[in-house]
Amino acid sequence: MKHAVLTGADQLKDYAALFPARARAGLLTNPTGITSSYEPTWAVRRRT
Repeated sequence: MKHAVLTGADQLKDYAALFPARARAGLLTNPTGITSSYEPTWAVRRRT
């Protein structure tokens, strides 16, 4: 459980850092890849 929480925080930081450039480019090329990767993090974040 703890590991999952830490991973979620890491993903959130990475997403925030990559969103301006890399994530945006990824959305244009492969939106499903990023969505499926970070959508669960958003769901957990919203519930918390």
